[in-house]
Amino acid sequence: MTAPAPPRRPGVLARLRFLLWVIVASLLLLEGVLQVGSRLVRPARVTGDVDANAVHVLAVGDSWVDGAEAPEGQGFVDHLGRELGGAVGQPVQVINLGRTGANSAHAALTVLDEAPALKPALVLVLVGQNNASNFYRVAEVEERIGADGAGRRLRERIKLVKLTRILQANLRGGSGYVGVDLPDVPPLERDEQGRDLSRDPWLTQGAGLSYWRREPLRESELTGDDQAAWRLLFASARRDFHAAAPDALALVARHGWPQTDPSPSAPTAASEDEALSRYALLRLAREQRNWRAVRYHGGALLDYAPRNALTDLGAAEAALLAGDWRRARALLLSAHNRAPGLPDAVDLAGRFPAQARDPDVLEVLEYASPGGLLDHERARMLVQVFDTRSAEEALQSWLEAHPGDSALRADLARWMLATGRGEEADAAMGLPPQEGTLDPPDSPDAAQWRHHIARAGETGDRDQVHAAVLAALQAVESPPADLLRIAAQTLAAYAFCDAAPDLADRWFLARGDGNGYAELLQPCLPAGEATKRLAGLRSAWGPLGTEEAWTALVRAGHKPFDLLYRDLDLIAAEAEAQGGRMLLLNYPNPSEDHTALRAILGDYAASRATEYVDLWGRFDASFSREQWATMLGPNGHCNAAGYREMADGVLEHVAQRGLLAP
Repeated sequence: MTAPAPPRRPGVLARLRFLLWVIVASLLLLEGVLQVGSRLVRPARVTGDVDANAVHVLAVGDSWVDGAEAPEGQGFVDHLGRELGGAVGQPVQVINLGRTGANSAHAALTVLDEAPALKPALVLVLVGQNNASNFYRVAEVEERIGADGAGRRLRERIKLVKLTRILQANLRGGSGYVGVDLPDVPPLERDEQGRDLSRDPWLTQGAGLSYWRREPLRESELTGDDQAAWRLLFASARRDFHAAAPDALALVARHGWPQTDPSPSAPTAASEDEALSRYALLRLAREQRNWRAVRYHGGALLDYAPRNALTDLGAAEAALLAGDWRRARALLLSAHNRAPGLPDAVDLAGRFPAQARDPDVLEVLEYASPGGLLDHERARMLVQVFDTRSAEEALQSWLEAHPGDSALRADLARWMLATGRGEEADAAMGLPPQEGTLDPPDSPDAAQWRHHIARAGETGDRDQVHAAVLAALQAVESPPADLLRIAAQTLAAYAFCDAAPDLADRWFLARGDGNGYAELLQPCLPAGEATKRLAGLRSAWGPLGTEEAWTALVRAGHKPFDLLYRDLDLIAAEAEAQGGRMLLLNYPNPSEDHTALRAILGDYAASRATEYVDLWGRFDASFSREQWATMLGPNGHCNAAGYREMADGVLEHVAQRGLLAP
């Protein structure tokens, strides 16, 4: 028996390529009660007469659009059909093509098929909760946007609408995001030839420009009081910890360093020199995998002004470690737009959890750096896009020039083990082939013990696994996060569920990765229980925002962002091609899954400047939880009273925004 390999992240090179959907129990929503199987979701078609003299509204989505759990004619779309015309002062025909069990692919194809004939002024969309459990028509979308002429035109239309919407969202700022006051994202600037430009004052000349391009530092470039910070940045990027030491000590003496139980973050940087020094210390901590120090110094940049690419990246690092992935995403995109291709931004994009990697984050990850990446940076990027062989080649090239880099050597060995090349992994670590009974390392080097545990996990022998973990924890004083993770992960994989949670706690306190915590304990604890356990550890990382927002990503599991966002982009593009627009809704159900979907759909709407009705927020503001429960049916959809309230919310938004004005 072989221990499971660490979970892989989704591939990212082809935006519109079919990605595997990861099914997580927390996303098997109440819709499944009514969904017998995806084969029962028939293609939606317009039936009955179409009034050529009326304004058309097309409603697409799942059972909520279909009116599940309400008497005939009492769904919210039914109410809209009767009342929209009076509300906007002209004839309106609402055509409901919602289907129980539909996913976003089904909704997108319905719009592509029906909108050209209907020319809807408004396409009303409520979809997403079936995406983790229903793959119906996903492949058909891939075929529709394939390589033929029609597909190319469709892709161009999507791209144009997406760019236009993102520009509008950037100009509007982050106010549309749900529950989070996000920083504005400056637009990406281009020259007359269409090339992306840097607008960052720190990275357009002197040492900053050399750092961005990963060129060697020239001492002649250092002129001000920030010389130690720039030297430290260059040494840290090249993992030259010996050269980094003098400047690091000088900056630590000036700005501090987190101890065993630090405050969540340092005070906000008071000057440009301090801000640069904080980022340099953060960059050193990141390469040393000291995540507490990353959080500490990055926290000093969260409210720093004036912002630039490096301060945005430092703040993004802190936000990601503090569980606020939406703020981290906005700051990452801001840094990228200020300095496109900055290797530090590419590296951070690769460390976003898979659930938070929407297409914009993936674009940062794949962006070609103007000066290229260092070999170890390129290796980290390539492994994120599943090009592990090229990543190994890049890392081996780095290790040939830096043979003492044991941490990256252990990474290389781990990738080799993941592809079944145990003896090659042993050789990479400088160890004899480990066969049968494993020989433990004779040194306290954490990287060697990490490899030892991984090899024990491959044996299928529970006793060897347990012995390897115990020996590692005894041999390594103050085990680093990487060692704690593989120890906890291996124990959980082999059902040592009495010991794995405590080790996972220790790992979280060192690493601060809530999403990884739930994944690590998946063999032992359901995501909900892991989240509850995590709540007790939350304060150690100075979390940002509410606990609900902080745990949303953990509760949601692996959301298919790429496909959901792509399908919504398809709907928006087709609606605009026919002279209309899309109106996106969310689900007014207070369960954890629907709450997480509210955040995801709200983030999409804000990132695209899309018309959006936050029905979840409307219900939450208007009713107590007890009152809200009376507006839901047994299977979690709205009942007649709840659908009435949903319709009122849509009617108010349409009237206030003049979406169907004569």
